[in-house]
Amino acid sequence: MKKINKSKSIKERGITLVALVITIIILLILAGVTLSTALGNNGLFQRAKIAGEKYKESSKMEEEDLYTFENYIDGMEEKKDINGIYIYTEEDLNKFREDVNSGIDFKDKNIYLMNDLDLNEIEENRKNWKPIGEGENVFKGNFYGNNKKIENLYGNYEENSGENFGFFGRIEDATIKDLKVSGEIKANGKNQNIGGIVGSIGGNVNINGCNNSINVSSETEKGIVGGIIGRVENNSNVNIQNSVNNGELIGSFRSRWLCW
Repeated sequence: MKKINKSKSIKERGITLVALVITIIILLILAGVTLSTALGNNGLFQRAKIAGEKYKESSKMEEEDLYTFENYIDGMEEKKDINGIYIYTEEDLNKFREDVNSGIDFKDKNIYLMNDLDLNEIEENRKNWKPIGEGENVFKGNFYGNNKKIENLYGNYEENSGENFGFFGRIEDATIKDLKVSGEIKANGKNQNIGGIVGSIGGNVNINGCNNSINVSSETEKGIVGGIIGRVENNSNVNIQNSVNNGELIGSFRSRWLCW
C-alpha cells in the first residue's frame, strides 16, 4: 500500500489557498479597488460578510413567520365551516333574523354566534325584540351559541302583535346549543306562546347547554308560557339537555305553564 504524505498534502492545499487570495487581490487592484478598501474594517470583504449574516438571519425569520402563518391557516381551515353562517355583530344578527322571517329556513345549515351581543346597541331592538321565526317562516337549522350571551332582550307584546315570542319565535327540526339569553318579556294578548329561548317548537328539536335568564310575565289568555320553551306542538319531540332556566315566571291562571 502506498503511503500518503499528509504534510505534503496540507502544504499543497495551503499554497493553493494563498494563490487564490493573491489572484483575488490582483483582480481587485486591476478593477481599481485598493487593498484598504477591500480588506479594511469597513471594506468590501467585511461588508460582504455582514450582508451574508443579515441575509441568513432574515431568511430564518421569514421561514419562522411562514411556518406560523401556515399553522394559523391550517387551524382556521380545521375550525372554519365554509358553509356556515357566522354572527359577529348585532347587525349580523338582524340580517339573520330578516332572512329567516322572509322565508329562508336554513335547513341543515350551521349558524355560529361568535361574540356576546347587546340588543340595546340597535334602536329597533330596544323596546320590542322581533323574534327569529314568525308565522310560517321558521328556523330549521343548527344554532351554535358557543356559550356567548344575548343580553337585554326586551319585548312588550300586546294583542295582535304575534303568536310566538322568545329569542326564537318558532323553530322546527332544529338544534339550539350553548346559547345564553337575558332580558324581560311581557305578553298580554290571546294565544301567545312564550319561552326565553324559543316560543314554540315543531318536529324534532334538540336544546343542549342553554341558559335562559329572561324574566317572563304573562296575562295572555290560552297561551303557553315556559322558561326555556313555550309551546311544544302536537306530534313534536323535544330533547333538552344540560340546560337551565334562571328567569322568573309571572302570570295569571289564564295561561298554561310549562316550566322548562
